[in-house]
Amino acid sequence: MEALKFLVVLLALAATAGAQTLERVKTAKTLVCGLNEEDGEYSRTDDHGTREAFDRDLCKAVAVAILGPAARTEVKVFSDDVDAIAALKAGTVDLLPTSPLDFTHATEPGIGLSGVVLWDGVGFMVPVTSKAQQMEDLGGKKTCVLAETEVEDTVKAWVQRSGVALNVFPFTEEGEMEAAFVTGTCPVLAGDLTRLASTRAGFGEIAGKFKVLPGVVSKDPLAAAYLASDQRFGRIVDWVVQALIGAEEMGVAQAHPVGVAAEWDLNERRLAGKTHDLGDRLGLPDDWAVRVVEAVGNYGEIYERDLGPKTEMGLLRGWNRLGRDGGLMVALPLK
Repeated sequence: MEALKFLVVLLALAATAGAQTLERVKTAKTLVCGLNEEDGEYSRTDDHGTREAFDRDLCKAVAVAILGPAARTEVKVFSDDVDAIAALKAGTVDLLPTSPLDFTHATEPGIGLSGVVLWDGVGFMVPVTSKAQQMEDLGGKKTCVLAETEVEDTVKAWVQRSGVALNVFPFTEEGEMEAAFVTGTCPVLAGDLTRLASTRAGFGEIAGKFKVLPGVVSKDPLAAAYLASDQRFGRIVDWVVQALIGAEEMGVAQAHPVGVAAEWDLNERRLAGKTHDLGDRLGLPDDWAVRVVEAVGNYGEIYERDLGPKTEMGLLRGWNRLGRDGGLMVALPLK
């Protein structure tokens, strides 16, 4: 009997913890998100670049799902993912819209991660005047990397694996490395695509003189992070991500969030809240998914608006295309 009572207490505590973030957000009528701005130096744990606009849109998407169209968000900025995760654990923020999804972060005690929200990876940047059109064209080129980082290890491994004879040249200072690249001393710069894009944007007036080559030599995905104990909140985050991708697959967009297919396509009817399937299990209104799309657009719209070729970041979608288009983004079914 005592053992049974103890089990009941544990389950009650788990249920309370699971509701903690969700109830705090509802009470405050605000979702607090942590943004990792990735100051200067690369690190061993996170070589990604800043993705502020993308993070803000994901934060808004989750907020609208929970609080409705008038949802408010608050953003707290951190210089690296270590500080961001510490803030999440301390309850200073409710959500990290993008956090590295790898073994180290996936096994971080107390942290839950959604499915992939953004595929990143180590790639290469060159002057637009370079004859190189793809990574395999870089043979013999001096390639800048920051010393003792994951990027350096990854590039050296790719050289051995691919047979493309890059001359990998490590720098101990990022400013010195970027100066060598801009002046042409080092005609190739290696880094995660988001890092290369934000570095290029930082070049200001001369940013247009450089291009990021298509393709990557590593997989460095990002996912939304939340407290693992907050299961109800975590499920909402997970399914907001799936709904954004699913909406793009269905052709449901911000300008026309419910199309004629909603009359005959079961998945689109579910997304639009017409079948009353998506609300009860998450504790949300039936039409939460379509409200999210109305607020921020589908996944493709968010990517193109915040990271795509027409933005300051200027990144091709690559692996972030839908699966049917040759990418890796595939939504789970809404059934």
